[in-house]
Amino acid sequence: IGADSPPLRPKPVLLAMKIVLFGARDLLECIAEDDEEFGSFFKIRAEVTPFVQRTVEEVVAYGEWFRQVAEKEMRLDLSSDGAALLVEYAGRLAEDQNRLSTDYVSLRDILDEAAVYTKKQKRGHITSADIAEAVRNKCWRSNFVQEIEEQNIRDRKMLVAVSGKAVGQINGL
Repeated sequence: IGADSPPLRPKPVLLAMKIVLFGARDLLECIAEDDEEFGSFFKIRAEVTPFVQRTVEEVVAYGEWFRQVAEKEMRLDLSSDGAALLVEYAGRLAEDQNRLSTDYVSLRDILDEAAVYTKKQKRGHITSADIAEAVRNKCWRSNFVQEIEEQNIRDRKMLVAVSGKAVGQINGL
């Protein structure tokens, strides 16, 4: 095609599709305020609850989902006790012994990290020890700044007044 050739004009292609958009409600509302047509494309709104009730059926479904992810995406088996530990972690995330968290990203992160430990050991199945190590390390990573500050107080590198008065200072919260 030369410089003096007419521009190519592709023929339109009919396309039938459904778009599912995930996002925080406030962000979606901001977009809708800025774009008048946005609401016409996304007419059905659904909410994902942060938890489900802890029933036998849900526990089984969670365990099966964990096993399928491990098998299909990581090419690893997941032991029953490993799946059980993940279900327990889902309960801890929900902060209620009668509920399970639907924070699948956090649950998947634990499974992904456990898979790394499994592969380092050159094993074909994720064990409860791998899951426990992943949970332990995630807790440590999320709390290590606090632990360092507490250690600095114990080592007297940071002094905290526990008596007297000082303007603009709050200790011991």
